[in-house]
Amino acid sequence: IKDAQAKIEDLKEIREQLMEEAEDQARAWKAERVKLELELRNMENAMADAEERSDLLQQALGEQNDRIKQVADAEIARVEETKFKEMTQQVQEASAKYSELPKRNVCNFPPSILNFVKQNEALEQKVNEH
Repeated sequence: IKDAQAKIEDLKEIREQLMEEAEDQARAWKAERVKLELELRNMENAMADAEERSDLLQQALGEQNDRIKQVADAEIARVEETKFKEMTQQVQEASAKYSELPKRNVCNFPPSILNFVKQNEALEQKVNEH
């Protein structure tokens, strides 16, 4: 009986040790779970922050592209206006030079050329009539 009681006491001690180990393991697992849940929440928050920053960056890039396009369009318009003014000035200068040239006197041409011009004009008129 004493052997049986000793074995029962041994088994009770073993049982208590196993229970303590199981409780220690459960506490360790719970601590690990809490730690992992915290890490997961931190990662989710970091991802949300990154998405928000990405959206803000996309918006800023879009606004910057719009400003660049506006500046480029304005520069193109300015260059086109400058070129147009330059070309208008060149045409005016050429026109002024042409108007300063002495008028040609048709009578200075030889009669054969005058006859050719008249015949050519008559042919053009006939073609235009038909």
